Order: sequence, then structure tokens, then C-alpha cells
Amino acid sequence: MTKKKAIIKRIRREAKAKGVDFEKAARPGSNHDIWMLDGIMVPIPRHNEIPELTTRGIYRECEEKLGKDWWK
Repeated sequence: MTKKKAIIKRIRREAKAKGVDFEKAARPGSNHDIWMLDGIMVPIPRHNEIPELTTRGIYRECEEKLGKDWWK
């Protein structure tokens, strides 16, 4: 299990290093917080602890802007 704050912090740090915008979207989803990564919608569940498979899925959604396997 990964903390939601740790996921957001890791994406934010990598986005800043690559010069990409990462910010919370104006509209929330029903069960997820919607974040925008330079035009890509990245839904992140509202749970405090997120399972590893879901975490990897979130990171894969960011690959287009942050590069292949950026989290490894």
C-alpha cells in the first residue's frame, strides 16, 4: 500500500524536474480527485492508502509526459 500523499508528491517532483504542469483540476470526480498533468487527466482515488497495482496504473498514466518507466 502506498500513501496518496506520497504518490502526489512523487508525481509533482518529477513533473517539476521535467518542466511539466501538475495541478488539481477544478472539478472533482465522484470517488477520485482529478489531477491534470500538462493536459492529461490523472484520477487519483480519495483513499489514504492505495494498493500497489493501482499506484502503478496511476504512474503509467503519467508516462506520456514524464517518460517510460519514470518511477522505477
